[in-house]
Amino acid sequence: MQQGVYKAVLASTGEEVAVKVQRPGIGESIAVDMLLLRRLMRVLDGGVMAALGITQPLVPLVDEFAARLFTELDYVKEGHSCERFQALYGSMPRVRTPAIKWDTTSRRVLTMEWIEGVKLTNQAAMAEAGLSVVDFVDVGIECTLRQLLEQGYFHADPHP
Repeated sequence: MQQGVYKAVLASTGEEVAVKVQRPGIGESIAVDMLLLRRLMRVLDGGVMAALGITQPLVPLVDEFAARLFTELDYVKEGHSCERFQALYGSMPRVRTPAIKWDTTSRRVLTMEWIEGVKLTNQAAMAEAGLSVVDFVDVGIECTLRQLLEQGYFHADPHP
């Protein structure tokens, strides 16, 4: 998805924040892509899939995917999802969720607390910080499974 995440400073408080900005026109671009994908799946449903003996229609899968993708375009919903994740897992010692700055958040701009981190791909920095990719994956799997199995909920925007 086209977006940019920037480090900024709130003029009102001087606090460093992360600002996620949605690119103009992304909704329209995704709508066109989903329409084309849906048409392709309709063609496949009508011939190729039947010839292969596959009875599961593909169009409903594309429709579900598109609905979830469009939900991801609403950063207010993403902010609420982030807060829900914090409420569920914020007490875990290795989980940290940034606070949402609601006064500067909108449907297309998400502002949140800046949390300094280390990229998983930077092995030297990971080692220096005493972090393990395996530990991060373990925590990610635990949170994901607990979300799905205990809460029936899934927040899919984790960052190390």
